[in-house]
Amino acid sequence: MGAPVVINSEAAWTEYIEASGKNPFIAMFTAPWCISSKKVKPTFQALAKKYPQIQFLDVDIDEMQELAGEMGLTSIPAVFFYKEGVVIETCRLSEQTSKKLLRRPKNMCAGYQGKRSCSSGSDGQAL
Repeated sequence: MGAPVVINSEAAWTEYIEASGKNPFIAMFTAPWCISSKKVKPTFQALAKKYPQIQFLDVDIDEMQELAGEMGLTSIPAVFFYKEGVVIETCRLSEQTSKKLLRRPKNMCAGYQGKRSCSSGSDGQAL
């Protein structure tokens, strides 16, 4: 671990979900054309290095349109926090809210329970 794993096929997503078991992971849904996605990627990459016990996934919605629909994505970048195969938190990111990400992986490692959601404000990219 230490760098986000790029997920660009339904098969890779399914394989990862099945293999993750009880291991926590964080999936960020982005697109190469999205300026907001490009701005928050450095923070996401830094988190992957800081928390090697958590797998970080970079999911390209252009390649994963069906999954994006299933996840109910209305804007990107969006982050889904998983623990034991279940979404425990979602966050629609902006450059400002990406800084809040810095404390969430620590919560995942410490046995965080419950489901939460946060919002990016107005500078995420609507789909």
